[in-house]
Amino acid sequence: MKKKKISKFKMGIMIYAGVSVLLIAIFAVIFWNFIADYEKSMPHHGVDKVLADMNASEWDKYFETKTQDGAFESTDKIKEYILEKYDGKNITSKKAKSYTASKPVFELLADGKAFASVTLKKTGKNRSNFSEWGYDSISYEDYIKYEKYTIEAPSTTKVSVNGVELSDEYKKEEKEIERLSQAALYTTGLPKMAVYEVELINEPDVTAVDSKGNTVEAVKDNNTYTYTIGFAPSDDVEAEHKEYALKVSSVYVKNFINVKEGILKYIMPDSELREAVRLSDTYFYPVEYMAGYEFLKQEVKNFVYYSEDCFSCDVYYEVNVLFRGWSISSKVEVSDINYVFVRKDGTWYLTSLSYN
Repeated sequence: MKKKKISKFKMGIMIYAGVSVLLIAIFAVIFWNFIADYEKSMPHHGVDKVLADMNASEWDKYFETKTQDGAFESTDKIKEYILEKYDGKNITSKKAKSYTASKPVFELLADGKAFASVTLKKTGKNRSNFSEWGYDSISYEDYIKYEKYTIEAPSTTKVSVNGVELSDEYKKEEKEIERLSQAALYTTGLPKMAVYEVELINEPDVTAVDSKGNTVEAVKDNNTYTYTIGFAPSDDVEAEHKEYALKVSSVYVKNFINVKEGILKYIMPDSELREAVRLSDTYFYPVEYMAGYEFLKQEVKNFVYYSEDCFSCDVYYEVNVLFRGWSISSKVEVSDINYVFVRKDGTWYLTSLSYN
């Protein structure tokens, strides 16, 4: 049988069709590679490595290696805070409000709660000349819950937080020391109370040091630390002032159990305290039944030397008042009083007192 020859026309059609299919296939591959490269150039791929690392508990590269000048907490403390709260949770991402095409920024979320933002940078070009994005930096700053701490200390002291001395940058105000309001009427050069505010992740280690280098503990109330130290006198001067405070407090106590020893001569002339004591009723017990008294305990505490002309201290006492022929034979009086003394014209006077 004689074979039929394919016409040149049909041959041309077939070649054309084959070439077309080949070109379409090539174009399709190029197109899909182009689309794939374009899709891979989307910035969200740049954060995938960060998510993978964090979900695998590999956080080490995602903490800043330096701290700002004046910072009170190291990178290790911040790392400890982040890991404790977020390691082991499901980490995802979403575009941040500050996201732009030239500077992609993503929020990181732990179980749906934002805790950091990641900024991406261009790391190169792919085969289709699209930019590729990768990790640039991370910030936790806007997501960390900082606690505010207030520190009050006389302006003559040096206050430090976590070993860093506080500068005036953290000082919010200087105010008069309340217990010295009367003393300020009779002497100058008294320290003021400096009020500092700091914000930290963890509870701080706060210290205050006097002029002798003594570190003194604070009275802490929630997030407020209060120090009452002032200048540091010599040991001899401190002992002398404490002895004088004991003497005056003894006279004051005796005055109020109706044992007259002239308390007014120890109180600042023309002061509010002098007038208040002068007008006070000191007849706590009927004098005709009093058989005597004895101090069971006297103790000076919280001695504060504010200047060469002013000091304060607490005096705790227990005194047993004895009676004869009355309904009771004895009564122990207990009290804890803060006394403030000022030296005027070479004499120490009591200017104010308050019961603790």
